[in-house]
Amino acid sequence: IYIDSEKNPKLQVGYDLDNKKIVPLQNDFYEEFLPAIKSVENTSEELLVMSKNGFSLASFESIYQSNGDGPSAGTLIIGKYLDERTINRIGKELSFDLTFHEVQDNEKTQGRIGVEVTGADQMQGSVLLKDYKEQSLLGISFNMDRSFYMEKKNTVNNIAVSLVIIGIIF
Repeated sequence: IYIDSEKNPKLQVGYDLDNKKIVPLQNDFYEEFLPAIKSVENTSEELLVMSKNGFSLASFESIYQSNGDGPSAGTLIIGKYLDERTINRIGKELSFDLTFHEVQDNEKTQGRIGVEVTGADQMQGSVLLKDYKEQSLLGISFNMDRSFYMEKKNTVNNIAVSLVIIGIIF
């Protein structure tokens, strides 16, 4: 989205990365981002924005003349919806299961990041992401193997056994 200095849209284009095609946006879609632009003085931010289409991670950048002189000519916004496919793709890259949900009122009192061990070889955690207004929240939960811990525990056990055997032999 490109919004000029008068806060009028000059370009709105959506693109579906999975299907590799342009997606039409509603005429008033840009209005979802106007309050976010007004919330920062020098627009060069990455913000989580809640819109009627869901959560999106958006990067805002003020546009200036090539030589940098003069006032901003507008703002360029590039964003990515944080939907289930995106979260699953991130989880696959990180090699653990991720799920997301909109946070309910009773969950808002919990900390922003939490991790706990659920067994000798498993752990789970969650991260709460707030939008730029600190109102809407997105919870991302994960479950993962403690493979690093288990590998290091086995290594230490192997070293201990090796030392005992070497002590007996020599």
